[in-house]
Amino acid sequence: MRKKRVCLIALNQHGYYSLAIHYLRLFCLKDAYLAKRCSLFHVEYELEVSNKDILTNIVKLTPEIVAFSCYVWNIEKVVFLSQKIKEILPETMIMYGGQEVSCATAEELSIYSYADIIVDGAGEIPFRKILLSLVEDNLESIDQIPGVFFRRDEDLLRSSAPPETEIDLDSLPSPYLENAVRMPVESKLGIMIEQFRGCPNSCSFCFEADRTITPRSFSIDRIKEEFRWAKRAGQTYLHILDPVFCNNSLKKMYAFKEALLSIFATDEFRASIEIYADNITSDRAKLLDCYDIFDIGLQTTNEEANKTINRSFKLDNFLRGFNLLKSLGKTCNVYLIYGLPGDTYDSFMQSVSFAESLKPNTLFLNRLCVLKGTPLR
Repeated sequence: MRKKRVCLIALNQHGYYSLAIHYLRLFCLKDAYLAKRCSLFHVEYELEVSNKDILTNIVKLTPEIVAFSCYVWNIEKVVFLSQKIKEILPETMIMYGGQEVSCATAEELSIYSYADIIVDGAGEIPFRKILLSLVEDNLESIDQIPGVFFRRDEDLLRSSAPPETEIDLDSLPSPYLENAVRMPVESKLGIMIEQFRGCPNSCSFCFEADRTITPRSFSIDRIKEEFRWAKRAGQTYLHILDPVFCNNSLKKMYAFKEALLSIFATDEFRASIEIYADNITSDRAKLLDCYDIFDIGLQTTNEEANKTINRSFKLDNFLRGFNLLKSLGKTCNVYLIYGLPGDTYDSFMQSVSFAESLKPNTLFLNRLCVLKGTPLR
């Protein structure tokens, strides 16, 4: 019996790589039944790679399903490639997942007219269930999978239940420990360590804002194993992905610091972390001296803009936290967003002036991206 052929595709910005497609593939391969009946290929391309080269490689695989990881920076290329795949391999099913199609509606299947299936939210569980439907030639069962929109003939349908969110994160195989990740030569972030999923904040420009998910975390033992893998692989730059890291208890922050220092010991390494300066107290600052780079999300000092995006900005708290971080003698970068509703040119320049007065190592000015699934969208 010929195995069903599935191709997972990530289209990345230069110097970046995808953890998402590796989580999906490895989680599916944990299912012995599915692993025997399905060949899962994964490919990553930088956005600069020509559409012709990507299509040539996909066509060679003759997949039954092509699954794209969709983000604001790649969705136009994804749509173009989907059209061409349908022209060349009309029987191939196209699946979209990722932030740019989460919080979708059935009508979006008419917008993304070449997509047969859209997965809303975390993809590991629904993706595995979709593949089980595929290998059993029982596509009728897709309408029983929570969090899925699908196309059947001319009808645009969705499953009856909202997406599943509860999953033991340690049950997900680590892309690093499974040696699935091929690091870009010019990696921008080094080893990306994911500690949390979910966020207690509700910033309206953020994908997590309407999810109201209590943050769930990988265990410290799992994170230690990824640290050990990084050391064995000779990787000396770690990026902790979680902006809510300092919401941790002091006990957990201490365990994180102890893990870093004990595993890398005298080896030279760099670690960067995203920070809400408002959350930094003297007790927390003492547990951050093992990190080298602090990426501090200020975003705006404009009261009206902060109200619009559902963020609080208390000058005294921010300055206290920023000065505690700076006293550690580490790199402190500050981030602002331009284009926020409620901001004007003058008020934005006031934010710039305030940020410059802090004398950060680098001041980043980021254009507002109105992401799918956010209140601003």
